[in-house]
Amino acid sequence: MRWLYLFFGTVLAVIALYYIFTHKQRKASQDYVIYTLENDHKKIHTGMKMYKVALSFSYVVLLLTVMLYLEVFRSLETATMVFSLLLPLGVTVLIFLDKIFEIRGDGIVFAGYQARWGKIRKIGWGKQRRQRTQLVMELDKGTKIKTSISNKEKPQLEELLENYVTFNKEDKSK
Repeated sequence: MRWLYLFFGTVLAVIALYYIFTHKQRKASQDYVIYTLENDHKKIHTGMKMYKVALSFSYVVLLLTVMLYLEVFRSLETATMVFSLLLPLGVTVLIFLDKIFEIRGDGIVFAGYQARWGKIRKIGWGKQRRQRTQLVMELDKGTKIKTSISNKEKPQLEELLENYVTFNKEDKSK
C-alpha cells in the first residue's frame, strides 16, 4: 500500500509541477492571447478563475506530496489521510490541465500542451459528435494531440487557425 501511495503521489506531483512550470513559462514570455473559446463552457483559458484555482491546487498538491513522503514510512494512517486529500486535488489539476485551450501570438495551448507554431505540422477536424467536434493537432514528430471543441466555435476557430498553420478542413466523421 505504501508503494502505491508513493507512486500516485509522485505522478500527481509531476502533473502539478508541469502545470506550474507551463504557467510560469506563459507568464515569462509575456505573449498575448489572440483567441479563447468563449462559447465553450467545457474549456478554460488562463484568464479564468478556474485556471487560477487549479494553479493554487498545484502548489497544495506539491506540499501534500512532501507530507506524504514523510508520513508514508512513519504512520500509514496519517499517510492515508494525506493521500485522501492529495488524490482529489491532483485529479482536479489534471482535469483542468486537459481543459486549457487558447491561441496565443507565438503558439497554441491545446489540451495542456503548449506548442509553438513552427512545431505544428497540421491541425484538422476529427470525429464529429452531436454537440462537439474533435480537433486534432499533429506535431512535427508525428505526435497527435486531440481535444474536443463546441460546434458553435468551429467556423471562427477554423478561419483563425488557417492563418497560422496548415489546416485540414475535411471532417472525419465515423
